[in-house]
Amino acid sequence: MYHVGVVYNDRESLNKDQSYLTNTGNNLNEIADAQEVKAALEAKGHKVSLIKMSVNILSDIIKDDSIDCLINLCCGIKKSKEQANIISLFELTGIPFVGSSAFVQEIGLNKSFTKHIFDAYNIPNASFQVFSSDKQKLETKFNYPLMVKPDSESSSVGITADSIVHNEKELYDRIRYVLKNFNQNALVEEYLPGREFTVAVIGTDNAKALPILEIIFPDKNDDQIQSRRIKDLNKIDKECPANLAPEVAQKIKDDALKVYKIFDCSSYIRIDVKMNIHDEPVFIELNTLPGLFKDTSDVPYIASIDGMSYEDLLDFLVKDAIKNHDIQKL
Repeated sequence: MYHVGVVYNDRESLNKDQSYLTNTGNNLNEIADAQEVKAALEAKGHKVSLIKMSVNILSDIIKDDSIDCLINLCCGIKKSKEQANIISLFELTGIPFVGSSAFVQEIGLNKSFTKHIFDAYNIPNASFQVFSSDKQKLETKFNYPLMVKPDSESSSVGITADSIVHNEKELYDRIRYVLKNFNQNALVEEYLPGREFTVAVIGTDNAKALPILEIIFPDKNDDQIQSRRIKDLNKIDKECPANLAPEVAQKIKDDALKVYKIFDCSSYIRIDVKMNIHDEPVFIELNTLPGLFKDTSDVPYIASIDGMSYEDLLDFLVKDAIKNHDIQKL
């Protein structure tokens, strides 16, 4: 078995910084509980060292030259979207790591850049326009309602019921909200009214699309989108495998695998999908660092439906990372 270095955030110290917290006190800057990951890997016979994230993370990692693989459980140090920075440091060590390269992580965090690539490869996605100023005019191709979100955030940060806008005033109010509060461009998209799904892909040299999961909003009087509040309150039902016609499910899986290869992803990803007004699947965004919490994250749940326990999944990811790092060095 292997010696795995698990890089994690000190939840207690980060919880003093309210910018990291959701309404329910959850920490947006971590994708899994370090102790859960440690226990799961140890159950499969691996040695695990927990390495606390800090500005000294590079030197802290290389202190121990027996580490065979690294797993990153946090999105950053000072901001909740620094995952590419962390992976850049991993790459400098030369140690295999679970997850996609820093380059892929950076692309995945930028929704509009991702969508430009979707367009270039004919991956169906919602029409969009990027606003860097509230002085820009909305392109004539759009009809209300529209969706407005920060261009480079994850975990539904900046997504509320007010993100769906129905007229020009609401549109520009929301654009100004994003520009002011997130210090980044506002992404305006065609609103997709249909069912919502997520599809996970695992593996590097022999990638596999797992069963499709449907996200269901049972309270018809509440937000019908994955807003930050809806996630915090866990007001979501899940059905996996999703009840889809076989040809539709296969189309989503085929396109997900195509996206995985186009972006040169590694280890695992998750892609969000919604149906448009014609009941056709449309890709929303690419998540290159999906959550790995044992009981609440989508990827472990989907993997369990496919017959993989939490322990099996983490063991697979570690072995896949080491195997493909060795291949790349040849």
